[in-house]
Amino acid sequence: MESMLFIVTIAVWITVLRGENGKLTEEEQQDYFKWISTILPQHWLDQPITRKITTETILENFRNNREKAYKSVQDYKDNKKSFWLRLSAYSMFSEQQFYNKKRENDHRILNEVEPITDFKSVEQEEFIKQVKLNYNYDSVLPTPWNTSELVIIPMKVDWRLRNAIRVPADVHAYCTASYPFAVAATIDAHINYWTEYDYAPTPQTFMSCPYGNDVKFQHYDPCDDQNGFNGTPDSVIRAYKFAILNGLQDRERHPFQDRYERCDDSNAHDEGYWTKHLSGYVLIPKDHNAEVNLMVAVALHGPVTVSFESTHANLDLMNYGGGIYDGPCGKGKLLTMMVIGYGEEKGKPYWLLQYSLGQNWGQYGYIKIARFGQCDITQQMVFPIVEADERIYGFHTAEDDWWTNLETKLVMNAVHRKYNYTSEMDLPPELKLSNDEPSVWN
Repeated sequence: MESMLFIVTIAVWITVLRGENGKLTEEEQQDYFKWISTILPQHWLDQPITRKITTETILENFRNNREKAYKSVQDYKDNKKSFWLRLSAYSMFSEQQFYNKKRENDHRILNEVEPITDFKSVEQEEFIKQVKLNYNYDSVLPTPWNTSELVIIPMKVDWRLRNAIRVPADVHAYCTASYPFAVAATIDAHINYWTEYDYAPTPQTFMSCPYGNDVKFQHYDPCDDQNGFNGTPDSVIRAYKFAILNGLQDRERHPFQDRYERCDDSNAHDEGYWTKHLSGYVLIPKDHNAEVNLMVAVALHGPVTVSFESTHANLDLMNYGGGIYDGPCGKGKLLTMMVIGYGEEKGKPYWLLQYSLGQNWGQYGYIKIARFGQCDITQQMVFPIVEADERIYGFHTAEDDWWTNLETKLVMNAVHRKYNYTSEMDLPPELKLSNDEPSVWN
């Protein structure tokens, strides 16, 4: 049924386009047909923000973004820019429409880093009596971040090569919230690498449950883009604390539905339903050494969940195609991703991040962002601590130079029984970055 609707949608759009022949050249029309049939999700045409845009406006936006993307590819090839743009689902918007959408959220943005819930109202007290899961967030404090000036870390880190990233980026086509997917992917990477468990947490849990004890959020839908809470630091912290207190749900048993569903706490005390894997989380301090601390964390501990201001304020970031993004990141709603590594390319240092818009976004779901100040990805940095009795190797401190200790590496490899890829060329196709020629399609 959905495929039939998509065919009808394309047929209607082609008919409309033919009535607008003066708008697009023949080459532009060819790109337009390819874009709408292979990249633009069909449901995007029915979203509230899209319904406000006329077909003629979308055609004009596509034409402008296409021209900008082609120019950026050429500039990249001529070494005038360090990144290029592509034709993405966001090519249907103009910068002004992104700016207006961002402004709708500005006044709703929360800035607290620790969850704050008002338990004083009568309504809240009655609501909390019905809650079966554990929401005693005050009892969960972050593990202190400890480092030293003696730490030795490698020049390049990529957790795909250590077989920690076993799945490509999740896709949330309808749901615009980014934090459930970044948190789930980060926890998945740590469980996958540090333990022997074949367990992948579902992002659906973090979408439905972390606000389940707060009557203010009783009708909260993080997938609703008009609500400003779906990318705040508060959302990320609540998600981690919820997982520590209650456990995780398996991706296979509870697959992501691409829509909000109220938290099901009917099996709150069923250990088979909720599996506890985390004993804590580390909140890396944001100070003058923030990016250095993030490098140490990524090198010694694993992928890190980060939140930074961007997305709806900056169209170039969402149309990113490849290279090292060093464009502006505007102020607005927070975007949450997972840092899986860092490195240097053509003398330019970068962060490697995974985003949850699937392989049709960016570099097959990944983006390289310039290090040292770009986009301020250090606004919030969090990573999980796996249960001590589950870890097949001890929790590292900064003084543990296990990257250069051959004996430790051999022990790690033997215990993990995991294959460590030696280069990006060895990675399975779904985890590789695009090695194609830069183009508006990748």
